[in-house]
Amino acid sequence: MRILSIDWDLPHLCSVCAKVTHSHVEVEQLDRLTWAQASETTPDANQLAQWFMESVSFNPSDFDALYFVIARDRVAVRKFEVPPLPIGELPDIVSMQIASQVTSRIDELIVDFIAIPQLTPDGMQEVIASTIPKKIIQLLQDFSQAIGCPLQSVLISSLALAEVLCDSSQKSKDQTSIGVAAGQSRIETVLTHESQFLAGSVRRRFSEDAVSDQELTAEIKRMLLSKTTENANQESPRNINSFIQIPEIKDNTESIVSNKLSWETMTPKVITKKLNEQQQESLSSVEAQAAIGAVVSHLNKSHPQINFASPRQQMKPFDRKKFYSIAGAISAVVLIGVSFWLWRSEISSLEDKLNTVSDQLAATDKFIRDQKSTSNESQELQEYLEHRLDVSQHFTDVMTAMPDRKVLVFTNYKSVPLNGKTHTRINSSGLAVSRQDIQRFSAKLAAMGYLVRPGNIQVVQEREPYQLEFDLEFEIPIEVPVKTPGKASGS
Repeated sequence: MRILSIDWDLPHLCSVCAKVTHSHVEVEQLDRLTWAQASETTPDANQLAQWFMESVSFNPSDFDALYFVIARDRVAVRKFEVPPLPIGELPDIVSMQIASQVTSRIDELIVDFIAIPQLTPDGMQEVIASTIPKKIIQLLQDFSQAIGCPLQSVLISSLALAEVLCDSSQKSKDQTSIGVAAGQSRIETVLTHESQFLAGSVRRRFSEDAVSDQELTAEIKRMLLSKTTENANQESPRNINSFIQIPEIKDNTESIVSNKLSWETMTPKVITKKLNEQQQESLSSVEAQAAIGAVVSHLNKSHPQINFASPRQQMKPFDRKKFYSIAGAISAVVLIGVSFWLWRSEISSLEDKLNTVSDQLAATDKFIRDQKSTSNESQELQEYLEHRLDVSQHFTDVMTAMPDRKVLVFTNYKSVPLNGKTHTRINSSGLAVSRQDIQRFSAKLAAMGYLVRPGNIQVVQEREPYQLEFDLEFEIPIEVPVKTPGKASGS
């Protein structure tokens, strides 16, 4: 399989052409490009694609898949705790957490995440979530279509570099490894433990001087200091292996850096025999290593990746009621069909006339229904325009009134516009530790002026600590008293 991987950090692009087999990666070509028109606020995908194809010596349409790597500081990354639920039930919860923390509209962003396998001391699960504007992904999709190469993944540079680091230190999977990759425009540092990504950072460089060993040493120490501060009550990581790539500095300087840190310098396991001398020198840059990491991720399916081209979706539960309804409808249709066929065989002489009358009745009925529907929709639209309400503030109030996530969490939150004395109905569902938590939350909403209608509460024994699934419906009247209670703590 041939893969084209591009580190996308406008105005700089770094493309890596690689051949992937079941066990290794062979880098066939490496190109570092700079787009002269990067000052434009909105790049044109077709113009970018035309410039790219004119700048490289290969045909992008000859490759089987296209991987993009976005620089770590070009996306928003957040780390927070969620209930210890199966991975298929987390996307909606993560999206709601992101929606409560960002100022942009959630429907204008693409959200994806990875879950850290180890639980926190209080039994919660940590996730690393990232968002990117949809317009950037649309630009990359248009670019891939213009060059004729199918888009496979859009990854983050920190996780791509972590792939290279894990691939370089396969003999030390039980250890904590730190990696540094540097280029003229940025320096990136990643930290992994047992082949699991823990943290990443990036620092922009505005100097044209070569990267010094002092810069790399400072980034490594900054990463370790941040992790020590974050885990103040935990033991500092031991058995550190450092994978260091230093472009445009001689090999003996790289050894000096390694000796200063008392760590071993490692090199990613890729074949580079086809690269010329200039390409070999560029191979160790952060842009090239990130692009190679995206290719390596194709082999290491066991390492989770944040992929904006195919973000994780909520697992749909099996709906038995819907299944039985569809099965009953199909049986009814079959029965009606058989009966209709028998009936037609007896009165075939009247079929044409009956069909004509039926068509006329159907057309008349459709005309009446369409007119009535148009009238109703016009009336409903007029009422909505006269009484419409921005519910964003109410969403904030509801989130503020919620208890701690350890006792109650929403899994679904849907706003339904209404007419008359009530503007909006909120259909929600979630998980809770006890009935008292649900009742207290319902009472708080009622005290805020909402019309609360408690729904079903079901006990689910196998889901700890949340043993209850609940449905909660409440409506926002035209006038709601301005009364927002403080955030409750769980019992």
